[in-house]
Amino acid sequence: KNSPVTMDNTLAFVFPGQGSQSVGMLDELATAYPDVKKTFNEASKVLDVDLWKLSSQGPEQELNLTANTQPALLCAGVAVWRVWCQHSTRRPALMAGHSLGEYTALVCAEALDFGDALRGLLGEVADPRRGAVLRLRRQHLGARDDPEGDVLLSVAREMPVFSRSSLLFNKEDPDICPIQMPM
Repeated sequence: KNSPVTMDNTLAFVFPGQGSQSVGMLDELATAYPDVKKTFNEASKVLDVDLWKLSSQGPEQELNLTANTQPALLCAGVAVWRVWCQHSTRRPALMAGHSLGEYTALVCAEALDFGDALRGLLGEVADPRRGAVLRLRRQHLGARDDPEGDVLLSVAREMPVFSRSSLLFNKEDPDICPIQMPM
């Protein structure tokens, strides 16, 4: 019998930004939980690169390139989240991310599709001056200004995600909200 999923007001997830990567960063977890490699395989198909091999074997200089680091860290965070969800009924009351970790928080909160986030990172790397324009799922999105100047995005069952990104609502498509995310 499955236990119901519950929001835990004492639990928060904060996803790391670029610089947190290391060769072999999820090797032990992947040995115990096959979904880690499945998540990396999913990303590899979108990116047309063997992201698991790069993350687990390196070389470090290649992994540390922005074009590789960002999708590897996004994938690592999503993989860990998926493992958590399989083995715990507790869900965090808050998700946040440092820099690149914002993408991970949005994907894990189901406000941003994993593949769209990966493609958004490709666009960011191609032209870092413009940031990445991503499509958030409006049904998971509520926004208000925070007194500190941040935008508070309430996504996925009222779970807040903090972001320093600007929201650009699309009047033509009421179900999608593009977001400009400077990195």
